[in-house]
Amino acid sequence: MFSIVFCTFWLTSYVLKYLTGKTSSNKMLRSFFNIEEVSEEIPSVDNIETELIDGDLSQFVYKEDNKSLNVISTTRSADVVDANKFKSSNDYYEASNASTTTFTVGIDDPLYNMNYDNRGKCVIFNHTIFDENLNERRGTDVDAIRINNVFTKLGFEVLRYDDLTYMELKDRISTLSNEDHSNSDCICIFVLTHGISENLLYARDVPYSANYIWKPFSADLCPSLAGKPKLFFFQACRGNKWQESFELRSNAEVTVTDSTASYKIPTHADFLIAHSTIEGFYSFRNEKNGSCYVQYLCDTLEEYADTKDLLNILTITARKVAIKFTSFNDKYLASHNKKQIPSVTSMLIRDLYFIPKKQVNNKSE
Repeated sequence: MFSIVFCTFWLTSYVLKYLTGKTSSNKMLRSFFNIEEVSEEIPSVDNIETELIDGDLSQFVYKEDNKSLNVISTTRSADVVDANKFKSSNDYYEASNASTTTFTVGIDDPLYNMNYDNRGKCVIFNHTIFDENLNERRGTDVDAIRINNVFTKLGFEVLRYDDLTYMELKDRISTLSNEDHSNSDCICIFVLTHGISENLLYARDVPYSANYIWKPFSADLCPSLAGKPKLFFFQACRGNKWQESFELRSNAEVTVTDSTASYKIPTHADFLIAHSTIEGFYSFRNEKNGSCYVQYLCDTLEEYADTKDLLNILTITARKVAIKFTSFNDKYLASHNKKQIPSVTSMLIRDLYFIPKKQVNNKSE
């Protein structure tokens, strides 16, 4: 008898639900058998799939039957990023989880530790000739020789590579990134080549992104350089626009003359990326004297390396390039009487002085 009644009720409720779409068979069943109404379990915050990029962890909303239940966190709200959740297709490597390393710099030390056994390597990628229809970079050897001399005096082990293909260059970068730099103060890399906009440089055979040069040295990919300066200098064009001059007249008020605790750091801290020009513009090189940027940089390093910090040195270099240099080309007037201004992106978190190694060692004894 019970089964007959149950089947009759179930069939009736199903038909009503199908015809009206308004009646809940579960509620009718509970009412018929006097079953207590039990609310459905609300999922906890831990069970809600999160998207940190598009939302804040403290403001989840769970919707049920057009009603909302705000789950508010009493702890610190999440820090979210201002970016699309889809990864860029231009990413060329997967960063590993940040690892741990040790180095002798306190959390509030204002200076980088330049007291390791070795100053570090200065690597010069010098490009003169190319497989593609690109002009020979006559005069670049003058820059490479000058860099070698100046950075040798600063205590670096200088390595020079000429006219590498992209795969050869990438192999050298990979080798450098995988080396143990534990006993070195820093690393420095120069790239002297042709360049175009969008941060592209030329190897002997193909163009490549400048990111391929410096990103392999982030703290998660090269732990032995974590917390140490990583310096990258690019002498290359970054576009096809000319920089014109603009005259500044002196103000009457201006005198004019001729004359060690444990702490965490971001994986991309301690980088310095310097370019001979700004994005979109040409960079000049003289076939006999080298490039104005490299030559002024070396001049300034020779004069101030142990008395001024690197960012100050780069500011002086930029001032020299901006004020003292004006292009000369009586055969191609479009490039004649033009200006140039270097640019620098600094992620350095301390001041950097190239104190001579003998002096450093004497101070440590």
